[in-house]
Order: sequence, then C-alpha cells, then structure tokens
Amino acid sequence: MGNARVRAVVLLTIALLLLAGCGRGTGSVVAQTGAAASTTNGAVAQTGAAAATSNAAVAQIEPPGCPPPPPVGQLPPPEQVTAVKRCVGSLQRVPGDGEWWTLVEQRVAGATLTPLTTALALPSEPPSSGACPAVADGLTAVIVETSSGAVTVKAPQDGCGLTRHEVHAAYDALGWVTVATTKDHQLRSEAAVTGNCSDFKDMIALNKAVSTPAPGPSTGAAAVSVCRYDAVDGQRGTPTGGRALTPEEGRRVATLVAAARPAAACTQPHTRFAVVISVDNQWMQTELDGCRRIFTENNQVSQAGDELVTLLTS
Repeated sequence: MGNARVRAVVLLTIALLLLAGCGRGTGSVVAQTGAAASTTNGAVAQTGAAAATSNAAVAQIEPPGCPPPPPVGQLPPPEQVTAVKRCVGSLQRVPGDGEWWTLVEQRVAGATLTPLTTALALPSEPPSSGACPAVADGLTAVIVETSSGAVTVKAPQDGCGLTRHEVHAAYDALGWVTVATTKDHQLRSEAAVTGNCSDFKDMIALNKAVSTPAPGPSTGAAAVSVCRYDAVDGQRGTPTGGRALTPEEGRRVATLVAAARPAAACTQPHTRFAVVISVDNQWMQTELDGCRRIFTENNQVSQAGDELVTLLTS
C-alpha cells in the first residue's frame, strides 16, 4: 500500500516516543504520568512525571486535558500514604460514535500500596561503570496522595539512571481502578470506522503534483474499496467515510483512471479527497474538489472526470 498510509490514530508525541500506528478495538494506547502501567489490552507509551528538582513544579506532559501533576516532593511516611493516582490517554471505540481519544483518571488505595512505598523509599544506586541499555524509562515518578494533599515522588534510580526494578515491579502489580473517564476528541467518525478507513497522507499536496499521463492503479487491477477524507494542513487527511466497491464499480474505476487525460493546469487547492485501494493492494488518490486530479502510487497525475468523482463520493 506504500508508506503513504498513516495508521492510527493516534496519538501523542513525547521526547523519545512517537505513536505510530494505530490501536483499535479494545486495546489502549496509554500515555501516563510517571507510570509504566501493564495493561491487559494496551500498547503503552509513557511520558512519566518530569524529573524536576525537589519542590519544583512538574511540567504538564500528560495527555492534554488531564489534571496537571502536583509539585515534586519527598515521599511521605508510609502510614500517611492513602492512594496513588494517574491519568491515562486511551484510544476507545464508542459504539455508534466512532473512535475517540479518552482521558481516564485511575487510582489505587489501601494496603496493596505497601510494596510500592517500600520500593520508592529505596536509595538511588551509584552510577554504573559498566554498559547500560539504550532505552527510555517512562516510570520516573509516582503521584502519591495523603490526607493533606498530593505530591509527585521521584523514583529512585539504578546505576544506569533508570528507575529501580523494585519500583517497576511494585507499580506493575497495582490494580488500578478507574474513577473518571472523559471523551477528549474524536479520532475517526462512525462512517470512517465502519468503512475501515484510517488517516492518509495528502500525497497530491505533499508532492505538488504536476501534469503527466497516468495509468490506472495497476495494470488490470480493479478497485476494491474507497475512503473519503477532509484535507488537513496540506499534509494529511482525516477520514470521513468509506465503503467497499462492488466488482462492477471496481472495474469501472480502473477503466476511468486508465482512460483519464493529462491533468489541466490548475492551482486551486482541494478540501476533500478520496483514496482507492486496488485488488493488488495499491492506492490512488483523487481530489474531490479543487483541481480534481488523480495521483497514483507511482507518482503519475491525470484528470478526474465527473463520473469518477460521482462514483467515489456515492
């Protein structure tokens, strides 16, 4: 299908991790405050609480919309710790309403916190003189609650500057309870989900397409599906809907594209486009307004006629 297709949703950019792909169904893509949570159905992308100096404010690096983490402070005495909490971002399927990025506030309270508070009280190890893994550690701090308020506690480090494994083990064993869930923003409409359409790069805009004759998506390859998009920022499209094409429609699309004339000179930008996938898994982009050009996977450009545009928008 080429590297033009951008899956997923999804997601959040942090200093060392990019969401690439997309989580669907019941899976969760998690971005959390100081938390390397083990989720049953989740691909985890942690941000962690900022490694700020004592009494300094922790930067807002949670998913947008989550409450800001409290200031960094010392670990309270274990008997004063009442709970730990976090905020996670999760890609969720909402029946009848597409896919949403949701914000989930979670909390753990009670005696199960003893192993975690014990681990957080451990000292950091001296710097190691040996080899260290080239990895990022998302669990750098934990938000701890007491009867008098909350504090962000920095986790002790091992000799490589990573959070000690005792903290990871205790944190991963916690049974998180969801206390609030908020829909933040929609990632895909219901029509896009049912049409199996995900984000797609706006290849015509990115390539500043020029007029050259264009064959069909591939020699003799009928189209099998179409996804429709709204153009966004001259670089990508967000799906608005799509559907499978009948065999007759697929053959007709291939015929119309193969017979298309060279694109006329035009500079009018498009606001909508469609992407057709052929039976041999190649793609073709067609502007649904503006210049109404066809752009194929092999970087060839031609002019879309009324019949093709109508077929792709029906």
